[in-house]
Amino acid sequence: MPDCTPLEQALAQVCTMGDSLTALSETVQELIEAHESVKAAVQQALDDCRGGGGPAER
Repeated sequence: MPDCTPLEQALAQVCTMGDSLTALSETVQELIEAHESVKAAVQQALDDCRGGGGPAER
């Protein structure tokens, strides 16, 4: 039977959306991690500009 029922079509769409959401979730996680490292680098640069005083003081 080549024709899908509306329920089968809906389930197929949900599965496709689920895969897309998983990929999106992974992308968001990577962005969050990148943001954390950028934030740390900016904080380090600010500390250096202020003449140390932070944990990186030599």
